[in-house]
Amino acid sequence: MKKPCAKLAILAAVGLSSAWSQTSSTGPSASPSSLSFSYTVNSSTLPASAKLKVSLPAAASSSTVISVVPAYPAGTPSAETGWLSVAPGSGVSPLTLEVLANPTGLPPGSFTASLAVTTSPNVGALTVPVTLSISNPPANLVVSPGETTTNFTAASGSTPATLTFSYTTGSAWNLQASELDVSTNGGIIPFNVTAANAKASGSSTTPVWLRVAPQGAAVTSTQTSGVAVAGSDVPIMVSLDPTTVQSLLPGSYAGTVTFAATSTANGTDQVAVNLVVSAGAPSVTSIFPYSIVQAPAVNPLITINGQNFFSTSVVTLAPAGTSANNQCTQNGTPTQVTSTLLSQNIMTATVSNAATLFASPGNWCVCVTNPAPPNAPNQTPACTPTAPVDYTFTVVSNSQVSVSSVLNAASYQQTATQIGTNQDPVTAGQTSIAPGEIVSIFGQNLGPTTPLPATPQAAPAIVSSSAPLNATLNTSALAATLQFTVTSSSGSTPVTVNFASDPNVSNAENLGNIAAYINGITMGLNLGNMASVNTVLGSTYLTLTSPTTGSGAGIAVTDDTASELLGLTTAGNNVTVNGADMSFPFQLDGIQVAFQFTNAHTSVLTTLYAPIIMVAANQVNVMVPSGAVSGIGGSGATLIVQNGLNMASLSNLVLVNEDPGIFALSGEGTGQAAVLNYNPTTGAYTINSSKNTAPQGSTIVIYATGLGILSTPLPDGVAASAADKVTDPVQVTIGGQPSVVTYAGTSPGSIGGLTQINAIVPPTAASGSAVTLTIAGGTAQTARASQTEVTLAVK
Repeated sequence: MKKPCAKLAILAAVGLSSAWSQTSSTGPSASPSSLSFSYTVNSSTLPASAKLKVSLPAAASSSTVISVVPAYPAGTPSAETGWLSVAPGSGVSPLTLEVLANPTGLPPGSFTASLAVTTSPNVGALTVPVTLSISNPPANLVVSPGETTTNFTAASGSTPATLTFSYTTGSAWNLQASELDVSTNGGIIPFNVTAANAKASGSSTTPVWLRVAPQGAAVTSTQTSGVAVAGSDVPIMVSLDPTTVQSLLPGSYAGTVTFAATSTANGTDQVAVNLVVSAGAPSVTSIFPYSIVQAPAVNPLITINGQNFFSTSVVTLAPAGTSANNQCTQNGTPTQVTSTLLSQNIMTATVSNAATLFASPGNWCVCVTNPAPPNAPNQTPACTPTAPVDYTFTVVSNSQVSVSSVLNAASYQQTATQIGTNQDPVTAGQTSIAPGEIVSIFGQNLGPTTPLPATPQAAPAIVSSSAPLNATLNTSALAATLQFTVTSSSGSTPVTVNFASDPNVSNAENLGNIAAYINGITMGLNLGNMASVNTVLGSTYLTLTSPTTGSGAGIAVTDDTASELLGLTTAGNNVTVNGADMSFPFQLDGIQVAFQFTNAHTSVLTTLYAPIIMVAANQVNVMVPSGAVSGIGGSGATLIVQNGLNMASLSNLVLVNEDPGIFALSGEGTGQAAVLNYNPTTGAYTINSSKNTAPQGSTIVIYATGLGILSTPLPDGVAASAADKVTDPVQVTIGGQPSVVTYAGTSPGSIGGLTQINAIVPPTAASGSAVTLTIAGGTAQTARASQTEVTLAVK
């Protein structure tokens, strides 16, 4: 730090003190009996003149002349004489005098003189003491830039000293704090520093974006303080709050940093701060939805995610051209659509007259354009990306099966909120799913016109190849036969498939022929057709299904060369699978749902079918298979819906450990939560509502999904018959207060993905008919939280 130059503020103070008049019965008297004057160096206000009245006693002749002259103590330097004047110099009693002290040219100090009063004829004499006190002005604060501060402009004329900052929206934050050094021109001065918006810069609506702090402070604020000493500097760091600045719209903003001494006598200094926010180029990361059925009856609302969106941003639509730079391009004349700015990162666009605009199937490109700034006149629009995920807006045929979105069936949200310390694996616009999570799949032509709920029933045992198979296999090279045992309530039947007797055996036998050969053998054993071939997104699997259902049904495959070739076992591992007495189906009304992902540990492409809860034309509810846990940390998952011969898929689903959501009575993930109150006296469970509130300290039951895998794995689709806790911790917060969780796991009689949470309403929770309720699942690193729009009624 450098020693600042002195910058003096001129202050003046003038004072006059007096004493009561002294009287003498025989000589002259003066009122006041003494005079004092004061002056501050460099003040433009000189000491005011003072009145002095000299009187004689009544016995004195009225013609007696009173004379008054200034007198200085012996030895007074000549340069310090002459400062005292009096007029008139003589007169008769009572004599009123004008006394003047002139400090011009005198140094700071205390100067004494007197007014000598004599009379003629002599009736006595009198001396009136006079004091002139000259002081230096009070010390002032001096503010100057630090040695490394380059954005400071010194004051000039009526223009104050100024700091200038510039920020371009959407850019990485790299604005450094500026140092201002505070010292004094004499003395010790405590001072306060305040950062504020300038009064003419939207101070009532714009958050304060300036921050101040001592050098080295970890926390910045809009206020700080210090003590300035002459000869040394107190560094004050002036910075910008990133969160506030990044929320500002492009434009110029004015602020002030005020340095105010705690004593007003020591003055105030102020530095103006200018902030220029320039608009960066927009970018689009995703849109939702990115497909729609042709000729929609309702004009669609499109949510656009990205950055550098402003009230001046314009959204356009046009038929999609060839992708360029991983973005779609627009053909023809774009159509502007009505848009609403929600934040710099989110816009919505409503497509008017969509029935006409989207009358035919096709691909459309959505773009956002900002007014080009002077420094970038060729700034281009930002359009929906085509890689790594293709968000080109697709208008699909109204006869085609399509999937538009996958949401948590409880929260109706694409993803939960990351609250753990790990980086959020889900980026804006992406959808996350967790093993065991109940999800709602939305689209068109997914199922029957009339919604059809699934009824849990006895299920067969099913064994499928663990990895995709080639379309043809070398059955002639098999050194062993395929062996498996089929069990039922009536007993067990061993099955031996000797491929040497297969009439189609070859080094490239078609999988369909292999399945037919297996079925020929199982038919001969009165087991029916057990083998089938399924193809999902080009990946083919062989499946064995037991002829009977229920927990007594089973298939035990012996590991050998044949079973390994067919993907039914892995080396050294036999496989045994049983049916279930109560299970949700994996196929309902000809509809199947599968999740395909790459195993994050083995890199094997895996396809798992999901148990179905309900199907309808525009919605299918399923449970994400628990085996999807092996895909967490991988490249993501793809959802496939098969309706008869028609199929639709949705990719880029992010597999996470937990993705919690709370079921609400509205069925839309908001409002009153699906919660039961528990009465320990009667043992009764009743529905929580504004008319049936839960007392503080009482137990409630919350219904949720997406809280991860169970401690004791339950086969997918099987209805829980016993309590089984989820593996990772579960947290419940009621009205902002943490709750004690006594149980979080399966709900008897329900599919494993439905989680029952027993929690205690905190004694400190606020009462009310709509107290906020949130849950979270996961470790300190991975935890994710549910939606915030559900409530609980608390007494």
